Amino acid sequence: MIKFILNKIMNQRKIVVSDPKVNIIYTPTTLVLVDDHKNFLETTRLELSEIAPCSIFDKPTKALSFLKNRSEKNNLSKRLQQFSNIKNINTLHEEIYNPKRFNVISLVIADHAMPGMTGLELFLQLKNNPVRKLLLTGAVSYAQAIKARQDGIIDSFIMKDDIKLVHKLKLAIQALTSQYFSKKTEALLLQDKNNDVTKKLIKLLADKKFVDQFHQIIDEHQIVEYYLLDEYGSFLFLDKKANPFWHMNNGRSPSEFKLEKENILSFEKYMENI
Repeated sequence: MIKFILNKIMNQRKIVVSDPKVNIIYTPTTLVLVDDHKNFLETTRLELSEIAPCSIFDKPTKALSFLKNRSEKNNLSKRLQQFSNIKNINTLHEEIYNPKRFNVISLVIADHAMPGMTGLELFLQLKNNPVRKLLLTGAVSYAQAIKARQDGIIDSFIMKDDIKLVHKLKLAIQALTSQYFSKKTEALLLQDKNNDVTKKLIKLLADKKFVDQFHQIIDEHQIVEYYLLDEYGSFLFLDKKANPFWHMNNGRSPSEFKLEKENILSFEKYMENI
């Protein structure tokens, strides 16, 4: 039953392969959509269902309460620090088969023109929340949206009356979700930025050849989720059928690490060898 749930969720997501760097983690996440028009909420949720699960709210206050409660229960950084230890196999195994991990909110999409609280007012209250923020706006609030992006209140905006709204939403969701994990990667690596091994790892994750090899692995194995397991560049991948694959870095430093297909092992095969 758990594997069926995982398959259903993971088939909805595709990793964006245009990132200039490799993140240390990428998982399917949940979106939040806020709009006072219920028909728009239901229709948009349906149209975005192939991209990601979406929690909808017709009142900004309800969305704020939901986000506060969810962020307390799903602290991604703490969970990552807990299981990102290659020796802690049991904790890692529990994590990758825990469907609740996809409850992490990576992006909030909100209409600007709402009674009681505008979309910008909502995002101001979420200023310290790490979620990415996408505003749906009209011609009247276009200038406000530009200023809000410049001020860092929102990450992007889309004109709500755009005839290509759904298409642009899908592109923005993929880009901003990737950005969410990029920010998590930066924050976690900066905690140990003065360590020589971490410095080499940061360089590795931004190396163009490495990034190209990494995305090739993602494409060929239909990977939808991955985790960095140690400071030397070992990764755990999960494909769209929830099958785990282990890629070990057998070198002594990140600079010696090569992503080669023959080094991709199934989780079960890895367990046989330890």
